[in-house]
Amino acid sequence: MKVLILGASGFVGFPTCEAFCRAGHIVYGQTRSPSSAQKLAEREIVPVVCDPLTDQGRAVWGEIAARVDVVIDLIVITGPQDTLATYRHFAASVASRPRGGAKPTYIFAQGHWTLTRGLGGLEAWTDERQPQTEYNALTRWHAEVEREIFANTHIHAIAVHPPMVYGGSGSWYATYIFEPALAASKTEAKVFETIWQEGARLTTVHRDDLADLILRVAERAPICQGQAFLGANPQSESMRDIIDAVVRVSGLVAQAWVSTTLQKPSLGAALVGWHPRRMGLVDGMDVYWRSFLASKGRSEVLAPEA
Repeated sequence: MKVLILGASGFVGFPTCEAFCRAGHIVYGQTRSPSSAQKLAEREIVPVVCDPLTDQGRAVWGEIAARVDVVIDLIVITGPQDTLATYRHFAASVASRPRGGAKPTYIFAQGHWTLTRGLGGLEAWTDERQPQTEYNALTRWHAEVEREIFANTHIHAIAVHPPMVYGGSGSWYATYIFEPALAASKTEAKVFETIWQEGARLTTVHRDDLADLILRVAERAPICQGQAFLGANPQSESMRDIIDAVVRVSGLVAQAWVSTTLQKPSLGAALVGWHPRRMGLVDGMDVYWRSFLASKGRSEVLAPEA
């Protein structure tokens, strides 16, 4: 296949590009940065340098979208306007393709909070087969986007809902946990504040496992079209355990609060045989904390314990 990945140099975009390359596909990777384009080229990814959210940038990637088999939107967005504009430009770019032939595939990868039902017992647990909720007001717009994308019968439309993603430089965990911990390590008090709530549990996934799911659904698009996949580990993780693990590896003290997600994936295993393989966040915290420090240029990661 020929694949165009928007947001190719991002935290999820880059390992997704690598996953498609390893699987033997031709990969075009959109990035805004010439330096990131160099990194992509070194990994045998064809760089497409443009701002994907401007008219000029859309003209650049839209020309490529018109002739590839799969377009994957991994651009980090916080609202529906730019996300829908990206999809609509894709739809316009492929509209002239002959009807009756192979359909192009469009994968939209955002929005796991649309499934969450908050804290609770069995009634709070959910998976992809459950209706989307309005529990989290900030992410309700994802359902609006999916409705429009899934309504297009001329493409293979697929949604992938990533949960809290970890690995590498840390992503969400870097912003809310690792970064405050690193800053606190330079203070006398050695105390950092982060996000936590009693009883909170989070659905998580390693970015490499998420990339593998995106690859699998793209390769099997005709049987996956119209589906929304939860790309998550089969078990949730206690936020208390996550904070305790950071305290253990960093030697700091934490003060924290957070909301919760109780979700269990099922479609990935059922339809495409996807099973996450990387260590969970808590079990692998020694590795993931060192990976985060390395991304910040910290030298202590060069001398791990035996």
